[in-house]
Amino acid sequence: MYGLTFKSVKSKVLTNIFIRKDGSYDFRFITDNMRTIKGPAIFLTQFLDDAELFDNLNNICHWASELGYKGVQIPTWDSRCFDLEKAADCKVYAEEVKGIAESNGIQITELSTHLLYLHATFSGALVWPFMYPWPQRPAGLAEKGFGELAKRWVPILDIFDDHGIDLCYEIHSGEDLHDGITFERFHESTGKHNRVKMLFDPSHFVLQQLDYLAMIDHYYEFIKMFHVKDAEYNPTGKSGVYGGWGDRPGRFRSLGDGQVDFMGVFSKISQ
Repeated sequence: MYGLTFKSVKSKVLTNIFIRKDGSYDFRFITDNMRTIKGPAIFLTQFLDDAELFDNLNNICHWASELGYKGVQIPTWDSRCFDLEKAADCKVYAEEVKGIAESNGIQITELSTHLLYLHATFSGALVWPFMYPWPQRPAGLAEKGFGELAKRWVPILDIFDDHGIDLCYEIHSGEDLHDGITFERFHESTGKHNRVKMLFDPSHFVLQQLDYLAMIDHYYEFIKMFHVKDAEYNPTGKSGVYGGWGDRPGRFRSLGDGQVDFMGVFSKISQ
């Protein structure tokens, strides 16, 4: 396997590409600002396979470590990698799993059910269908909707609080929490619950045309998770933020090929 390094013209992010003899490849980003950020980590779900290299936790952790990853997110529904019921009943087993990862120089950053100190989630969409101001919605609908959303979430937040776990809501179109204003409204509706946190994904904000760098300034203390994803938005005379159904102006791109200013993001997050 040999390596290449290039710089994306758009995002100015250095990328290492590792090319194997069979033509397959892996890549990871490197910037000076990332030196203060833990990681990188990789989600194992899409790589688990019956092939020997990917058929159990030890092998796949070794593979990830060889590629330079420092952490792994483990899916709990695949027994080749993790037995959730056994872990719930046996602390020794849980320690053994942790030890397997650490023996390969890897940390377990997350479980898919997020039985750690952070849990990623979506808010749900009670009022999203009424977001557009026409037809006019009944007065007080948004307030009532967010009140109901908080009513459903607060008991869950309390349980997570009992176990010392933050809930990181991914700010995402199609969800009631889709920008900073809706996040604030939800936070207020929960009585400013101390477990309400944010999962920051700049790609979604490119598609919304939201200033994602300024968003970090506004919600720095709430951002506890970060998705490194890229996107681009190129409006036309026929379609904008809402339109398309086919040829959309906004689309996700491979890392470094979109419009996300990762240097700016990493600089702000690592402050």
